[in-house]
Amino acid sequence: MKNLVLTSILSAAMITAVSGQTIPQREANQQERIGAGVKDGSLTSGEAVKLEREESHLNQNLSQERANAERRENGPSRNIYQDRHNGNTTNPNSAMSQRVGNGIQDGSLTPKEAAKVEGERAAIHRQASNDRAANGGTLTPGEKHQVGRENRAVSRQITRMRHK
Repeated sequence: MKNLVLTSILSAAMITAVSGQTIPQREANQQERIGAGVKDGSLTSGEAVKLEREESHLNQNLSQERANAERRENGPSRNIYQDRHNGNTTNPNSAMSQRVGNGIQDGSLTPKEAAKVEGERAAIHRQASNDRAANGGTLTPGEKHQVGRENRAVSRQITRMRHK
């Protein structure tokens, strides 16, 4: 059945490319041809009913296939939305990691201070992950605000440690 539907869709796409007609245009053209065939007697009413049934079945299969394709796209679309709305306008983790690394390199941070900052960042990340798990994969607006506030506090802490 899936092969029949796929073949029908591919055939329709190829015919559209060859004939220059869209699927709705082809459907309208076929309806006109069936009507003209019944009118001039080249098609019996039984043949017309059979053709109408075949066309209806094809339309139903195309509708189902479109609906299935939309459902398959919903998962990735939902993931994109969640990633774009997870409260991170920039990636503070990479910038903070770089600042901590630079602080260790230039001597403005001791390894102990760097470990403390990294531990705090890991705790923020763990808490956000737990909150997401508890809320079906997303943070509430209040939780987003809290994560941002905690990240900014750690950023200020890094700045103070490096410029003491």
